[in-house]
Amino acid sequence: SGTLIGCVNLQAVGDDQAYLFGLAVSASRRGEGLGWILADACIAHARGLGVKRVVLLTSDAADFFANRFGFRRVEVEQLDPAMRTSSNFA
Repeated sequence: SGTLIGCVNLQAVGDDQAYLFGLAVSASRRGEGLGWILADACIAHARGLGVKRVVLLTSDAADFFANRFGFRRVEVEQLDPAMRTSSNFA
């Protein structure tokens, strides 16, 4: 009890965009679907806030998000300038 087993971050940018980043699950709990649960809850929360575009920042989980949530790869230049100037790109 009281042990952190997973986390995910959502950063709103403007009124209708957000970044999803930093999803992690403890090595001892991987394979239980917790990453999917965290990401799904985060995306649902974003939608509840009125977010229309969720941008994923990942270096090694692109296939996971593409297969389960329909994310697709885009070049940084394709992002709204407000997204490119957020603290995630600093």
